[in-house]
Amino acid sequence: MSIEIPKVDLPRYPDQKTILGLQRLFGDRKIFWDIDGTCKNSLDSVLECVKNDFGILIKPEEVIGFNGITEILLNRRSDLNLDYGQMNKYEWTYWTDSDVLSKAPDVAGAQFVMQMLDAAGFEQEIVTSRIPELAECTHALLGNFAPWVKKVSIRSDHTVDGSKFKAQTVGNNVLFDDSIDHVRATIESNPEAIAVYLAYKQDIGKFPHPRVIEINNSNGARNMWYTWRILKRLANVAHY
Repeated sequence: MSIEIPKVDLPRYPDQKTILGLQRLFGDRKIFWDIDGTCKNSLDSVLECVKNDFGILIKPEEVIGFNGITEILLNRRSDLNLDYGQMNKYEWTYWTDSDVLSKAPDVAGAQFVMQMLDAAGFEQEIVTSRIPELAECTHALLGNFAPWVKKVSIRSDHTVDGSKFKAQTVGNNVLFDDSIDHVRATIESNPEAIAVYLAYKQDIGKFPHPRVIEINNSNGARNMWYTWRILKRLANVAHY
Protein backbone atom coordinates (compact mmCIF):
# COMPACT_ATOMS: atom_id res chain seq x y z
CA MET A 1 0.00 0.00 0.00
CA SER A 2 1.38 3.40 -0.94
CA ILE A 3 0.77 6.50 1.08
CA GLU A 4 0.62 9.84 -0.65
CA ILE A 5 2.67 12.46 1.13
CA PRO A 6 0.95 15.85 0.96
CA LYS A 7 2.91 18.64 -0.67
CA VAL A 8 3.85 21.50 1.63
CA ASP A 9 3.81 24.93 0.03
CA LEU A 10 6.53 27.11 1.52
CA PRO A 11 5.73 30.78 2.03
CA ARG A 12 7.13 33.16 -0.57
CA TYR A 13 7.33 35.97 1.95
CA PRO A 14 7.96 36.10 5.70
CA ASP A 15 5.13 37.35 7.90
CA GLN A 16 5.12 40.99 8.91
CA LYS A 17 6.21 40.28 12.48
CA THR A 18 9.25 38.36 11.22
CA ILE A 19 10.12 41.13 8.75
CA LEU A 20 10.02 43.80 11.44
CA GLY A 21 12.00 41.58 13.80
CA LEU A 22 14.73 40.91 11.22
CA GLN A 23 14.96 44.60 10.44
CA ARG A 24 15.38 45.35 14.14
CA LEU A 25 17.90 42.51 14.50
CA PHE A 26 20.08 43.48 11.51
CA GLY A 27 19.17 47.13 11.02
CA ASP A 28 19.90 48.52 7.55
CA ARG A 29 22.97 46.35 7.06
CA LYS A 30 23.69 44.34 3.92
CA ILE A 31 23.82 40.55 4.12
CA PHE A 32 27.04 38.88 2.92
CA TRP A 33 27.03 35.14 2.23
CA ASP A 34 30.00 32.80 2.23
CA ILE A 35 29.76 30.03 -0.41
CA ASP A 36 31.49 26.80 0.58
CA GLY A 37 29.76 25.26 3.58
CA THR A 38 27.16 28.02 3.75
CA CYS A 39 25.43 28.10 0.36
CA LYS A 40 27.03 25.06 -1.24
CA ASN A 41 27.98 21.72 0.32
CA SER A 42 31.31 21.74 -1.48
CA LEU A 43 32.79 19.29 1.01
CA ASP A 44 30.40 16.61 -0.23
CA SER A 45 31.69 17.07 -3.78
CA VAL A 46 35.33 16.94 -2.64
CA LEU A 47 34.74 13.81 -0.56
CA GLU A 48 33.19 12.09 -3.57
CA CYS A 49 36.43 12.70 -5.47
CA VAL A 50 38.46 11.36 -2.55
CA LYS A 51 36.34 8.20 -2.54
CA ASN A 52 36.85 7.70 -6.27
CA ASP A 53 40.60 8.39 -6.25
CA PHE A 54 41.67 6.83 -2.93
CA GLY A 55 38.94 4.30 -2.26
CA ILE A 56 38.13 5.83 1.12
CA LEU A 57 34.69 6.82 2.33
CA ILE A 58 34.94 9.87 4.61
CA LYS A 59 31.89 11.30 6.34
CA PRO A 60 31.59 15.13 6.38
CA GLU A 61 31.50 15.21 10.18
CA GLU A 62 34.89 13.46 10.28
CA VAL A 63 36.63 16.38 8.59
CA ILE A 64 37.91 18.85 11.18
CA GLY A 65 39.10 22.24 9.96
CA PHE A 66 41.18 23.19 6.96
CA ASN A 67 43.37 20.36 5.69
CA GLY A 68 41.21 17.89 7.62
CA ILE A 69 41.02 15.54 4.65
CA THR A 70 44.81 15.47 4.47
CA GLU A 71 45.02 14.25 8.08
CA ILE A 72 42.53 11.45 7.44
CA LEU A 73 44.23 10.30 4.25
CA LEU A 74 47.63 10.18 5.97
CA ASN A 75 46.18 7.88 8.63
CA ARG A 76 44.18 5.60 6.35
CA ARG A 77 46.46 5.40 3.32
CA SER A 78 49.92 5.16 4.86
CA ASP A 79 50.71 2.63 2.12
CA LEU A 80 51.04 5.51 -0.35
CA ASN A 81 54.17 6.74 1.44
CA LEU A 82 53.25 10.38 0.93
CA ASP A 83 54.28 13.07 3.40
CA TYR A 84 51.95 15.80 4.69
CA GLY A 85 52.90 18.32 1.99
CA GLN A 86 52.37 15.86 -0.84
CA MET A 87 49.01 14.68 0.48
CA ASN A 88 47.87 18.24 1.09
CA LYS A 89 48.54 19.07 -2.57
CA TYR A 90 46.07 16.33 -3.50
CA GLU A 91 43.43 17.79 -1.21
CA TRP A 92 43.81 21.33 -2.54
CA THR A 93 43.69 20.06 -6.11
CA TYR A 94 40.06 19.24 -5.42
CA TRP A 95 39.27 22.52 -3.62
CA THR A 96 40.64 24.53 -6.55
CA ASP A 97 39.02 22.48 -9.33
CA SER A 98 36.11 24.34 -10.92
CA ASP A 99 34.57 21.08 -12.19
CA VAL A 100 34.55 19.62 -8.68
CA LEU A 101 33.07 22.72 -7.05
CA SER A 102 30.45 23.16 -9.78
CA LYS A 103 29.00 19.75 -8.81
CA ALA A 104 28.56 20.72 -5.17
CA PRO A 105 24.95 20.30 -3.99
CA ASP A 106 23.08 23.22 -2.48
CA VAL A 107 22.97 23.61 1.27
CA ALA A 108 19.38 22.67 2.08
CA GLY A 109 17.27 25.74 2.73
CA ALA A 110 19.89 28.30 1.72
CA GLN A 111 17.88 29.61 -1.23
CA PHE A 112 14.77 29.83 0.93
CA VAL A 113 16.56 31.92 3.59
CA MET A 114 17.95 34.20 0.87
CA GLN A 115 14.46 34.63 -0.55
CA MET A 116 13.03 35.46 2.87
CA LEU A 117 15.75 38.05 3.54
CA ASP A 118 15.19 39.56 0.10
CA ALA A 119 11.46 39.82 0.80
CA ALA A 120 12.32 41.52 4.10
CA GLY A 121 14.19 44.20 2.13
CA PHE A 122 17.82 43.22 2.71
CA GLU A 123 20.41 43.71 -0.02
CA GLN A 124 22.53 40.58 -0.36
CA GLU A 125 26.01 39.88 -1.70
CA ILE A 126 28.39 36.93 -1.92
CA VAL A 127 31.90 37.08 -0.47
CA THR A 128 34.32 34.18 -0.86
CA SER A 129 37.97 33.49 -0.16
CA ARG A 130 38.20 31.22 -3.19
CA ILE A 131 41.27 31.70 -5.39
CA PRO A 132 41.07 34.20 -8.30
CA GLU A 133 41.12 31.41 -10.91
CA LEU A 134 37.70 30.29 -9.68
CA ALA A 135 36.05 33.66 -10.35
CA GLU A 136 34.41 32.64 -13.63
CA CYS A 137 32.92 29.38 -12.37
CA THR A 138 31.83 31.07 -9.13
CA HIS A 139 29.90 33.78 -10.95
CA ALA A 140 28.34 31.21 -13.29
CA LEU A 141 27.39 28.94 -10.41
CA LEU A 142 25.61 31.64 -8.44
CA GLY A 143 23.79 33.13 -11.39
CA ASN A 144 21.02 30.55 -11.17
CA PHE A 145 21.41 29.68 -7.52
CA ALA A 146 20.95 33.14 -6.04
CA PRO A 147 19.14 35.67 -8.25
CA TRP A 148 18.77 37.89 -5.17
CA VAL A 149 22.52 38.48 -4.99
CA LYS A 150 23.61 41.89 -6.27
CA LYS A 151 27.36 41.30 -6.27
CA VAL A 152 29.99 38.57 -5.92
CA SER A 153 33.35 39.46 -4.31
CA ILE A 154 36.27 37.06 -4.72
CA ARG A 155 39.96 37.47 -4.01
CA SER A 156 41.92 38.94 -6.92
CA ASP A 157 45.30 38.07 -5.44
CA HIS A 158 46.60 34.80 -3.96
CA THR A 159 48.67 36.67 -1.40
CA VAL A 160 45.64 38.32 0.20
CA ASP A 161 44.63 36.55 3.41
CA GLY A 162 41.11 35.13 3.11
CA SER A 163 39.98 36.27 6.54
CA LYS A 164 41.26 39.82 6.05
CA PHE A 165 39.65 39.95 2.61
CA LYS A 166 36.27 39.03 4.02
CA ALA A 167 36.58 41.43 6.95
CA GLN A 168 37.40 44.33 4.63
CA THR A 169 34.66 43.41 2.15
CA VAL A 170 31.89 42.87 4.70
CA GLY A 171 32.63 45.96 6.81
CA ASN A 172 29.92 46.84 9.33
CA ASN A 173 27.35 44.55 7.78
CA VAL A 174 26.16 40.95 8.34
CA LEU A 175 28.22 37.88 7.46
CA PHE A 176 26.81 34.36 7.13
CA ASP A 177 29.84 32.03 7.36
CA ASP A 178 30.96 28.63 8.67
CA SER A 179 34.61 29.62 9.32
CA ILE A 180 35.54 30.68 12.83
CA ASP A 181 38.59 32.53 11.46
CA HIS A 182 36.54 34.54 8.97
CA VAL A 183 33.89 35.34 11.56
CA ARG A 184 36.46 36.41 14.15
CA ALA A 185 38.32 38.64 11.69
CA THR A 186 35.10 40.32 10.53
CA ILE A 187 33.79 40.96 14.05
CA GLU A 188 37.11 42.16 15.48
CA SER A 189 37.85 44.44 12.52
CA ASN A 190 34.41 46.04 12.26
CA PRO A 191 32.83 47.44 15.45
CA GLU A 192 29.25 47.25 14.16
CA ALA A 193 29.40 44.03 12.13
CA ILE A 194 27.15 41.06 12.93
CA ALA A 195 27.89 37.44 12.11
CA VAL A 196 25.59 34.46 11.75
CA TYR A 197 28.19 31.82 12.54
CA LEU A 198 27.43 28.27 11.40
CA ALA A 199 29.74 26.55 13.88
CA TYR A 200 30.97 23.00 13.48
CA LYS A 201 31.12 20.65 16.45
CA GLN A 202 34.80 21.23 17.22
CA ASP A 203 34.39 25.02 17.23
CA ILE A 204 31.14 25.50 19.15
CA GLY A 205 31.56 27.99 21.97
CA LYS A 206 35.09 29.02 20.98
CA PHE A 207 34.17 32.57 19.96
CA PRO A 208 31.41 33.90 22.20
CA HIS A 209 30.54 37.47 21.27
CA PRO A 210 27.45 39.70 21.61
CA ARG A 211 27.44 40.39 17.87
CA VAL A 212 27.77 36.73 16.87
CA ILE A 213 24.73 34.49 16.42
CA GLU A 214 26.24 31.04 16.78
CA ILE A 215 24.30 28.16 15.24
CA ASN A 216 25.15 24.47 15.57
CA ASN A 217 26.13 23.45 12.02
CA SER A 218 27.11 19.85 12.79
CA ASN A 219 25.49 16.50 12.16
CA GLY A 220 21.76 16.72 11.34
CA ALA A 221 21.71 20.50 11.71
CA ARG A 222 23.98 20.96 8.68
CA ASN A 223 21.40 22.92 6.72
CA MET A 224 19.85 26.36 6.55
CA TRP A 225 16.37 25.25 7.58
CA TYR A 226 17.63 25.00 11.14
CA THR A 227 19.31 28.39 10.78
CA TRP A 228 16.07 29.95 9.58
CA ARG A 229 14.16 28.59 12.59
CA ILE A 230 16.70 30.17 14.92
CA LEU A 231 16.64 33.49 13.05
CA LYS A 232 12.87 33.56 13.07
CA ARG A 233 12.80 33.00 16.84
CA LEU A 234 15.33 35.81 17.35
CA ALA A 235 13.35 38.06 15.01
CA ASN A 236 10.13 37.43 16.93
CA VAL A 237 11.88 38.34 20.18
CA ALA A 238 13.43 41.45 18.61
CA HIS A 239 10.00 42.53 17.34
CA TYR A 240 8.83 43.32 20.85
